[in-house]
Amino acid sequence: MFFHKPSQQAFVFPTKCGTNTVMQFLHGCGWKNIGKNHFVPEQFIGMYPNLQNYQIYAFVRDPVLRFESGILHI
Repeated sequence: MFFHKPSQQAFVFPTKCGTNTVMQFLHGCGWKNIGKNHFVPEQFIGMYPNLQNYQIYAFVRDPVLRFESGILHI
């Protein structure tokens, strides 16, 4: 998860959704990385309760195409 304290925004990154490019872009714009990238928001909020005040965003993908990509990755 990446977060931006001044704007109170955060991004979660589900697997196989093209998120590596977005992570690199946000890092270049000064956003901070919490560490583990593929947790769900509830897990991050459990570790960092202040995230309850943040707008949390994520990129999603067609579930069938995501499953196919996971199979091809394996």
